[in-house]
Amino acid sequence: MLIVGGLKNPDPVASREEQKGFNYMDRSSIGPIVEMVEQWGNGKAGNKSGDSISR
Repeated sequence: MLIVGGLKNPDPVASREEQKGFNYMDRSSIGPIVEMVEQWGNGKAGNKSGDSISR
């Protein structure tokens, strides 16, 4: 899918990155998700009422 998108991208640098792959992640943008998953793994995440999630 990235190859097709890369072929249609008019920006040559972005096109090359899409076709060849890239290894960049802005970790600050996923920070809240990582924190929530870590809390869930520790049993500290809860629903809106503050109760822990039960399975």
